[in-house]
Amino acid sequence: MAPSPEELRALVARLATAPFPHAAEVAALLEGGARCVTLECTRAPDLGDLRVTYQTRAAILAARDLPTGYPPTLAADVRALADALDAAEDQPARIWSVGRATGEVFVVFELERDPRIVGVIKSRKAPRE
Repeated sequence: MAPSPEELRALVARLATAPFPHAAEVAALLEGGARCVTLECTRAPDLGDLRVTYQTRAAILAARDLPTGYPPTLAADVRALADALDAAEDQPARIWSVGRATGEVFVVFELERDPRIVGVIKSRKAPRE
């Protein structure tokens, strides 16, 4: 779904105060316009599946070395998100994907009822085989 200008402004404002390492970087990308940025937004109706998915991903990332080219912060980013999802009340969430032309991708998780950011993951697009 394409965000409205108001939704985008609200996201940037929340990112400005979010306590996650990549939040300011994402806010700067979004404020700089879409010249070299892709932006997608999806919606999760509740946090149940997200909790299971990101707890599993956090455990997998903690148990292995990252492939070459992935940000060294990926495991910590996923663990912080998994913990924040576990602590949050069940509610709908928005998942924002912000991509750079370089293949770098940021995934921002935003609660809808308690409008706040609960995680920012820095990753990259998987190479095509």
